[in-house]
Amino acid sequence: MRVLIAGLLIIGGGLAALALIWMFYTTSDPKSSSAISVVTDEETEKHRENSTKGQTDSTEGTSESASKKSERAKQADPDDTSPLRIDVVRIGPDGTAVFAGQGSANAGVVIFEKNKILAQTSVSVDGEWVAVAEQPLTAGKHLIIAEMTTSDGKVYRADQAVIVELGISGQDMPLIALVPMTEQSEAELIQTPNALTGKPQTQVGRQTAGTTDLNADLKAVLIEPVRLSVMTLSWADQDSLYIKGTSNGGEAVRGMLNDRAFTANHNKNSGDWTARISLRGLKGESGLLVSHLLNAADKVIVSHQLDFSLSQLDVGRDGSEMIIIEKGDMLWRIAYRTYGDGIRYLDIVKRNQDRIADPDLIYPAQIFALPE
Repeated sequence: MRVLIAGLLIIGGGLAALALIWMFYTTSDPKSSSAISVVTDEETEKHRENSTKGQTDSTEGTSESASKKSERAKQADPDDTSPLRIDVVRIGPDGTAVFAGQGSANAGVVIFEKNKILAQTSVSVDGEWVAVAEQPLTAGKHLIIAEMTTSDGKVYRADQAVIVELGISGQDMPLIALVPMTEQSEAELIQTPNALTGKPQTQVGRQTAGTTDLNADLKAVLIEPVRLSVMTLSWADQDSLYIKGTSNGGEAVRGMLNDRAFTANHNKNSGDWTARISLRGLKGESGLLVSHLLNAADKVIVSHQLDFSLSQLDVGRDGSEMIIIEKGDMLWRIAYRTYGDGIRYLDIVKRNQDRIADPDLIYPAQIFALPE
């Protein structure tokens, strides 16, 4: 029995020694995964020197190094997506433009207008980005959008777009505003030209438009509702037109379409009003829609007038609501007012592609159908 136990101990000890030798040789050279390599005395001594030298450094820097690596890993994590923000917009009188903001680390950022790319950049590991337009903006109105593509291929759009009104003189600072593309964001004034304020040209930063002391012209460029307006038209039946409008204050709304008078159903609390007009037997090609907001004494507070071609109303024969373009209208504002999402101006363009050659060039008295 003792002989058997002794034999087992000898065999076990031998196996343990073989295992120890195998582990030593296979881990000495990181390049070797299957063959046993011989470690020379010189290599062993060098390994000891490197280990001794690095021990103090690694001990002193372990906490800081681990912290930095953890922070970088967190920033580069594609699942930890930061929203795309536009924080800075600087546009000179000559149209040179710089944009900056925040986003997800290492993501790509594209600044574009319609199908034209204005600038491209990437987000730093600190979550910040800066983009400079390759070419100056031209005079006129611009709707500029920012998109971010993360490392996993997902595309995110900033919830605010940049509106620019650049004069042709090349001398005046342009109007710049951040406008909402979703219900979660607000309009913010970034820069005011002296032509609108009557004061020196200023950078006003990220201020909410509703809390900024602006004159009427500047408010009209943003999303400031008028006191009385016609919102949409639609066909109630083959010969009758249904009108929706909104107002601010007043007791009643009345009006006329050519020679057809109407009294609207007016909700004094919300300001919304509706009216129905028969067009049977209405003569002529031109339409003149005049509406009046009246006070309790039945006196007109404010009036609103629209001129258009009656034949354009055929665009809504499929049941679509229609919008009559007025001076100062922009498709992004119509889309935001109608759908609560400014980017849906693209749907309006698609629905009216035979009437809209350029989304930046729409004219008063045009009628567009509004897709659902």
